[in-house]
Formats: sequence, C-alpha cells, structure tokens
Amino acid sequence: MQSVEKALFVVERTNELGRMDGRILAKAPGWDRVQASRYLTTLARLGWLERLTGNGRPVYVLGRKLLALGLSRDLRI
Repeated sequence: MQSVEKALFVVERTNELGRMDGRILAKAPGWDRVQASRYLTTLARLGWLERLTGNGRPVYVLGRKLLALGLSRDLRI
C-alpha cells in the first residue's frame, strides 16, 4: 500500500468506527503496531486526526482539518 492510501485508510476507518487506536489499526491486514503508531501520530500532528488521552493509551478521532472540509460549502474545482 502506498503512503497516501494508508493515510486515507486510517481516516476512513476512524470515521467508520468513530475512533481509532494503535491496537485496532495494527490488526488490519498489512499493518503492525509500530507502523500504526507512526501513522496515527503523524496524522494527528498534521491536524487530520485529534489525539485524546484517557486511561493510558491514546485514542484518535477525526481532526479539525477533516471537519472543516466537511463543513466547506464551496468545493469548486
């Protein structure tokens, strides 16, 4: 899988599940825990996901950049 495809996979699965964490992502075909952690951390740093901390392990939800895209009214090409 290419990097962009993997990043979009993470975003789509996070949207479907409502949240994502490294353990869930690492169970997907072609993923491991290190790779899952790197993608989640990078997408959060870039604003595509938001990292929530709670009882130990971080959980990720859709970030402000994605929410802003969804709210955008003028998406002309």
